[in-house]
Amino acid sequence: MALRSIVYVSSATELLSSDALRDLLSVSRRNNAAVGIGGILLYWDGNFLQYIEGPDDQLDLLTSKVAQDPRHNGLIVLERGNIESRAFPDWTMAFERMKGTDDGQSDYLSDGLLRAAPESLSPTARRLIEIFRDQLR
Repeated sequence: MALRSIVYVSSATELLSSDALRDLLSVSRRNNAAVGIGGILLYWDGNFLQYIEGPDDQLDLLTSKVAQDPRHNGLIVLERGNIESRAFPDWTMAFERMKGTDDGQSDYLSDGLLRAAPESLSPTARRLIEIFRDQLR
């Protein structure tokens, strides 16, 4: 089975509450587990960046569903490519609601993901996450 990854950005049609984000993640994790999709979703002030990976056909279906989801608009696929192994094999959907530190920087991106990110993340995916992080300042 061919594995692919997609990185996209989108904007929430309205700021999401903690409860709305929990609901979104609960449904996403259940649905992703059923079809072999994993990844990470980053949310900051109404903006999403998501890296998803899994079977090619399932990623196409998921991307279409997200594009039609009324909670999102302006979906832009930034990267799509084949992968040899999963970057997030144990996460049906990791999540981080970005919260800035005193300098506006998220500890998760500066000290967590980008230092410990699996080698299977493409250089482009890593760079897109860095750009997202840098925009939080």
